[in-house]
Amino acid sequence: MVSLTAKSGFTFAGAAENCFIHTGAPEGLTNPAGSGPALTVTIVFPPTGLAAVSGFGLTGKVTAPLDGRQIPDATVNDAQYTGSITVWKKLHDETPPVSFEYGAAYQAEVTLNASEGYTFNGVKANSFTYTGAAVTHEAGSGISLNLTITFMQIGLTNRDDITAYFTSYLNSLSSGTTAGDPVSLPAAIPLTANNWNALLAAIDNAGKFVSLDLSHCIRSSSSGGGGLRSTGNFDPANSTSTGKAKITGLILPAGATGIAGGYAASPAFRYFTALKTVETSERVTSIGAYAFYGCTALARISFPAAAGIGAGAFSKCPDLRFTLTGEGSLSTMADGKILIKQTSELAAYPSASGEVTLPGSIATIGQEAFSGCAALTSVDVPEVTAIGQQAFSGCSSLTSVRAPEAASIGQQAFSGCAALTSVIILKADAIGSGAFQGCAALTSVDVPEVTAIGSGAFQGCAALTDVTIPASLSLTNFNNASFGGRIEWTLEGSGGWTILESGTLLIYTGNTLIYGRTATGGITLSADITSIGDSAFSGCTDLTSVRALEAARIGQQAFQGCAALTS
Repeated sequence: MVSLTAKSGFTFAGAAENCFIHTGAPEGLTNPAGSGPALTVTIVFPPTGLAAVSGFGLTGKVTAPLDGRQIPDATVNDAQYTGSITVWKKLHDETPPVSFEYGAAYQAEVTLNASEGYTFNGVKANSFTYTGAAVTHEAGSGISLNLTITFMQIGLTNRDDITAYFTSYLNSLSSGTTAGDPVSLPAAIPLTANNWNALLAAIDNAGKFVSLDLSHCIRSSSSGGGGLRSTGNFDPANSTSTGKAKITGLILPAGATGIAGGYAASPAFRYFTALKTVETSERVTSIGAYAFYGCTALARISFPAAAGIGAGAFSKCPDLRFTLTGEGSLSTMADGKILIKQTSELAAYPSASGEVTLPGSIATIGQEAFSGCAALTSVDVPEVTAIGQQAFSGCSSLTSVRAPEAASIGQQAFSGCAALTSVIILKADAIGSGAFQGCAALTSVDVPEVTAIGSGAFQGCAALTDVTIPASLSLTNFNNASFGGRIEWTLEGSGGWTILESGTLLIYTGNTLIYGRTATGGITLSADITSIGDSAFSGCTDLTSVRALEAARIGQQAFQGCAALTS
């Protein structure tokens, strides 16, 4: 017993009952609620000199259920501990079983007691194992430990058995004819690639909509293929479509530590066209790139706040809301519609539509955060300083973007935004390759502080006619092929660039013609022009003649596509 006395200026009044802790006595510390300057605390330390239990294998120590076998009175014996099965129960059925049945899964609730000289202190959660079954328990403390063994469904030992059993089960039910009334389908099987395909085949055979619960399935021994791999990654096998269009809800295996990724053309959850809800376990640490890309029915997904999220994992999921569990770097805004990383990066907003204004706390828009938001019309991001790769790619209805503080525009950030007409990015310092590629309606761009423009940044911008750049921009950071259309240039400040012919000719260091794609008819270049750059007049279909008095160098493809040019 420890008597505590509050120091001057402090009191124990308000201290809750049993609020004190001691790491060396995790379950043996008590105190009454505080009410004055003194408080007595009782600490019970575990016996010293005890060895931590390390014999974690339970296979053979608990008899596995078999079809027709009566429920045994089972004891557990090991040199380090003894125990007993306190309860047998059929999975998803609270009625105590009398005997084991074919196709059913059973759970054994087990209490273990440490033998003399041993303790469960230091035993990590879920350390115990049973071959072909799932074992769960809390971290050990003291001399007793409760655990649950979930045995797989009896008799379902191969692909044909699994398909036949689940097909029969689904056909025996009247529900499942519509997506709004799915059959609840729990499965407890080793989730190998073959068994996963067998389960999908059963769903396809029955033609029933299902809400699929895989929480009690265990890992495959293989590190590849579909199902729950030995690595802990759940892979829905994007190469097969069988049965997936009938799955409306999915609870992933409790042992899954990750979700496989894919590609935009072949996402991990391809063919899951009716999938509305997904629930993962607290163990999931990663969700792969493009995992749920294009799951247009997906309305809710839950996963740990500590999970890493791959690019485009939730793109083109227009009704999606996020629910986070535990603690981590992720959080949500707007009633779960927006996924935030590290408090200031918008990681995903797949349901964005109409006019969107982001709060000042958002400084970065992550890779593909808004990708494919077809109903998004305008974006105002007043404090954002960086816009990631493909952040708004494919936002086909987006007409205006205001990002006055954005210094970095990632590769293909706005590619394919065909309706985009207005962009305010006055502080843009670097514009990535293909950043505005295919923005066919964009007419003007003002980037007076830019220092680098990537390849194809404005390629395919057929309506682009007015561009403002700084005269100090380095030639090495200016890519002629970045611009499509016929442009009239405006220069800000002083530097190596000049313009001629009312801004239609862009000249570097006074003697090299870099851009002249607005040229029509016949033109005569002054004697100051001694070099014509690569692709300088490329695509000038109305250019008929060029007189270059002193041009000693003509670059590659300088006159490519000038069909009317005769001299």
